[in-house]
Amino acid sequence: MKKVFIDTSAFYGFIYKKDHLHPLCKDITKYLFDNSFSFFTHKWIEYKTLSKLKKHGIKYCEAFSRLIQKLDIYTYDIADDLEQHALELFWGYKDKKWSIIDCVSIIRFNTD
Repeated sequence: MKKVFIDTSAFYGFIYKKDHLHPLCKDITKYLFDNSFSFFTHKWIEYKTLSKLKKHGIKYCEAFSRLIQKLDIYTYDIADDLEQHALELFWGYKDKKWSIIDCVSIIRFNTD
């Protein structure tokens, strides 16, 4: 089965209709869903997305929760060792503008 990692930008663009990426995110998600791709993310991405959406109202957070269920998105937990590895990556690449959440995503994506 083909898998696709979903990050905050994609979730946000799909849910928040005023985002400039909304049409693109909807089109891509529909294509992937229609072509039997499976989706995955991790808890911190969900939390970051919820936090970003809540600034526009709780209804967007509720829509996001429904989307997670509808697309049957697999959500990885972040184990302590993954968190530690992400912190090492974050501090080890001082020339990158990666957030710690980006580092978790990079590690999770490369180990699955």
